[in-house]
Amino acid sequence: MPRLREIQPVPRLLALLGMTLVAVLVLMFHGPITQSAAYHAFADQRAYWGIPNSLDTLSNLSFLLVGSAGLFALRRGVPAGGLPILRPAYLLFLAGSALLFPTERPLSASPPGRNGDRP
Repeated sequence: MPRLREIQPVPRLLALLGMTLVAVLVLMFHGPITQSAAYHAFADQRAYWGIPNSLDTLSNLSFLLVGSAGLFALRRGVPAGGLPILRPAYLLFLAGSALLFPTERPLSASPPGRNGDRP
């Protein structure tokens, strides 16, 4: 059996597209994926400083801190041990991590059925 690196780029691309097509078709015929009614029953129900589920929401600060620190470190180039060719991937990952911070409050502050939630 040939190793993945030995396969030419076109067959690899076709294999990837084929797997993607199969996954999309399976999901199309599966129907809606139901969401538990207890989805919004977060562990911390308390509200501090006007923030519902505050400790669950404020725990996202770690994503903001780590993502921001990583972006700050990449400002001067790729740190030791990093691969310069992967700098765009590092930037995307760290920016995505930092942007996770504000996501929980709007969802937890609104009733189920809004912001794309399924009833």
